[in-house]
Amino acid sequence: MKALASVALVALIGALVVKLALAPLWQRYSTEECGEAYARARTRADTVAVDFRPYASPLGGRKARCGGTRVLRPNNATEITALRQH
Repeated sequence: MKALASVALVALIGALVVKLALAPLWQRYSTEECGEAYARARTRADTVAVDFRPYASPLGGRKARCGGTRVLRPNNATEITALRQH
């Protein structure tokens, strides 16, 4: 009986180790959560830390990061540099 309990305990510990090894370390953030994290960032180091947070991209992919959501968006067509007339 002790041997069976020992085997069950070792199997349970092994399953837990495998589950933790395959699980992501951080949750995947949505676009809104990435934006909120950038709004809370006070230093350049905070911003870089947010850049590398996992992002749940609507296009899929395991390597998506919040840094991909941080882009400058023009308010109107005159702010697009390719359209500026000099």
